[in-house]
Amino acid sequence: MDNFNNNDINNATVDSSMQNIAMQEVNPNANTASQPIYNQPVIPQGAYQPPKKNKFAEILLALVKCAGYIFVWLGVQTAIMLVLSVVVALTNPNLSPTELTDKLLGYSIELTVASNIIALAIYFLIFFIARKSLLKKINIDLPHKLSYAPTAIIGTTGQLVTGLALSMLMMMNLFPQKWIDQLNENSDLVTNANPYLSFFAVVILAPLFEEILCRGLILNTLRKTMPKWCAIVLSSAIFGIIHGNPIQFIYATALGIILGWLYTKFDSIWVPILCHLTFNLASTLLGYLPQTDIASVIIGLLTFASIPIFTLAIIYVNLKSFKKKPIDVSVNQPFIPYQYNNAPEYNASVVRNLENEIEGKNKNSNNKE
Repeated sequence: MDNFNNNDINNATVDSSMQNIAMQEVNPNANTASQPIYNQPVIPQGAYQPPKKNKFAEILLALVKCAGYIFVWLGVQTAIMLVLSVVVALTNPNLSPTELTDKLLGYSIELTVASNIIALAIYFLIFFIARKSLLKKINIDLPHKLSYAPTAIIGTTGQLVTGLALSMLMMMNLFPQKWIDQLNENSDLVTNANPYLSFFAVVILAPLFEEILCRGLILNTLRKTMPKWCAIVLSSAIFGIIHGNPIQFIYATALGIILGWLYTKFDSIWVPILCHLTFNLASTLLGYLPQTDIASVIIGLLTFASIPIFTLAIIYVNLKSFKKKPIDVSVNQPFIPYQYNNAPEYNASVVRNLENEIEGKNKNSNNKE
């Protein structure tokens, strides 16, 4: 017993532990409650451990946030409409309720422009008060340089494919006449408005605001608590609903799925904005074409040619890897386990060690000189 030293005890302990691990691999049901487990991280004493998360509560909170973003926009629209109604009623006291409604509809584009700009300003204010960055939330980083061309092609050809699909569905009488009338009324509101303001509202402001709302805020919030495609489909349905009529809901939801996929593919808000902008731009330019037989033939040829182009662009973006350049780190930073990222004591010690390492390297370089 006198020759049995501490090293022998340590070796015996290690051998015993290795035997226990080997036995556990052979018999997973073996009782290893009192045996050490070497394949799990050792948590420093007093280190912060985040509480277990309730998935249902996270999803519910995300939905509440999304509803809040939408209610801000709807609240601004309602407030502007009430003020405008009072002003029009006071300046035109002899108008009947129907005439008053028709007159208010004439200001639809102005109402849309004002409500979108004010709602966007409120979003910035909310994030500023919460000491957060809206620009960081929606991912304003520029995408890969090879993303612009296929994105613009998808938006332009997507508009032509959508127009062809809607025409075929209407010819098959699959839409009630009431739905078609609502779509035509919305189109007339845009057509009869000031052309410059209408162009700004449809081609510039609408893609910018709607993508910030539906992709930057809503989709970004949802995809943190649910699978990516569930978040894309749900945010796309919301995108379709806010367009206000059944036919636009159908194709806006389909477009929203493509926009959401592009947003998650490139992690940049500029990609869905560009796709949405080119989609609306193609629609606006087609509306300016003369209603002649030659124009109809040209549009028909472009539409049928757009189907394979649209398909190939989607396939290209899906298969292409758009990786950003790696960040150049001059100092090797230590590994920080995920569960310690929020531990002030642990992070402070890591920073001190990193500072000491840098200071030591500087001293060594000075001594060599």
